[in-house]
Amino acid sequence: MENLISKNHLEEIIIASFKKAYQLKDTENFKNDNQRRSSKFVYEVSRHIYDKWFSKCDYTLHLQEVDDSGKKSSGEWLFDMCITSGRTITDDRWRIKSHAPINTEIVFNMESEFSTGLKDLAQDLGKLLASKSNVSLYIQGLNQIVKKYREEFIDNRISILKEQLIDDIQNEFYIAFCPSPVKETNQSLWDTYDMAELLSWIKVFQIKGNL
Repeated sequence: MENLISKNHLEEIIIASFKKAYQLKDTENFKNDNQRRSSKFVYEVSRHIYDKWFSKCDYTLHLQEVDDSGKKSSGEWLFDMCITSGRTITDDRWRIKSHAPINTEIVFNMESEFSTGLKDLAQDLGKLLASKSNVSLYIQGLNQIVKKYREEFIDNRISILKEQLIDDIQNEFYIAFCPSPVKETNQSLWDTYDMAELLSWIKVFQIKGNL
């Protein structure tokens, strides 16, 4: 299923997920809680990816769920989101056998970082580069109000990947840029700009490394 993933499909999913999270931003548990807003966005992206490409196969989704009321439940494993395949191992030394599922392959993983700092990029991006996932997606937040500076930031992050890390990209790798719900002059960007404006910020790129 993973070989059907494309940049355009991912962009459609990210746009739809942003719309859903943005529409909930003023409801009780999301209002004034930017961390919860970003968690909901990440959940929606992850859920859409799993449902579109992996749900009909024997894969497991590892993800912190965030429902429409803002309630969270545990579920992460190693990454913000990953999809794995595996099998069951047993211990038959006793009369009642023990069974446990074990993950043996990561088929898709994702990290997100809504800070624009280089150290934050290195920490989360490094998790993806060090893994052996078939497909990886890194979501990078944007907080640059001026379009020129936003484009310069995107160009900088792409150049880091292509010029400094290209030999470390051993899989099908995507990076997406999305509006961060961080505060700007004491107010979240999501509360300052309308949806149409923020949707125009979303960009997705495929970085072709050494497959």
